[in-house]
Amino acid sequence: MSWRIAMMCGVCGALIFLLCGFNASVRPVMVEGRRCVNLADAAKANGWKLEYAPDGRSVTVSGVRFAVRLIHDSAAAYWSDVRLALLGKAVRLPDGNWVVGKEDLQRTLKPVLAPAPLPPTPVRRVVIDAGHGGHDPGAVRSGVLEKSVNMSLAERLVPLLEKQGLKVVLTRSGDQFVPLEERADRVRLENGDIFLSIHQNAAENPDASGTEIFFAPGSRFEAASMHLAMAIQFSIMKCSGGLQTPQDRGIKRAGFRVIRQADCPAVLLECGFLSNTEDRMKLMKEEYLNTFAEAVAIGILCYRSLLSPREEQGGNNTPEERVNHDAN
Repeated sequence: MSWRIAMMCGVCGALIFLLCGFNASVRPVMVEGRRCVNLADAAKANGWKLEYAPDGRSVTVSGVRFAVRLIHDSAAAYWSDVRLALLGKAVRLPDGNWVVGKEDLQRTLKPVLAPAPLPPTPVRRVVIDAGHGGHDPGAVRSGVLEKSVNMSLAERLVPLLEKQGLKVVLTRSGDQFVPLEERADRVRLENGDIFLSIHQNAAENPDASGTEIFFAPGSRFEAASMHLAMAIQFSIMKCSGGLQTPQDRGIKRAGFRVIRQADCPAVLLECGFLSNTEDRMKLMKEEYLNTFAEAVAIGILCYRSLLSPREEQGGNNTPEERVNHDAN
């Protein structure tokens, strides 16, 4: 297995700082009928630093370790150059003050810049869901079936994760149809610690391209699922450059039933667009699928580093030592 050791060390080393945070509240203000907060007030309350772009079109909010760049009149934010979808738009007012939605302060900025510590939970069992199957092929373009690509990636993840001491359970073992409710039920039946549902996208616009990852809002696992999504998407964007990194479509919220009903941190990963010729050709290549699967596995292992006691991770003392040990 060709692990990108240096890159994984960087990913784990960066994400481990998500364990520190502040506890501050800011009174909301109404802007165009939305409950918002003044970003300068929020920064002052939380100890963040603001850096304004000279053209006034963006502002960077920096915490102890991470920074998020907000774009005027846009719901797209950027964390470590990885796109993070906001619930509403960030806006620069005519007087130069910036505002963001109150929900985005609480559920997007704070979890990234000043998150509450996640409870230490051993990550031992991973449930991987290869979307569709059987009579449900999913997206189909130029003879390429989504269900087959999903299964191919899921099967590649199994040995990568098992080599790192994780137990991996697949929701389907071949080309069979499994109802959505049964897929989520496998998490409970198998005592899964995390759930990953793998899919491929399709759109009427043939230019639509790239990778995006979703977590479900409103569940008791929302914060942990967001961190899992961040770890995986960050790893994909940073670890697959050797084979042309896919376009970053971001980390997003969506109430997909298969992840909403999973009784653990859960994400749904759209790896690429079968309706896009370039994406489809990449997803048909063994070398690209292997690299993509390794990047996803690295993200899962980095998430494990955030939560698991060291004795649950093979006895190594640091993420770097664990990577070097596993690569040998």
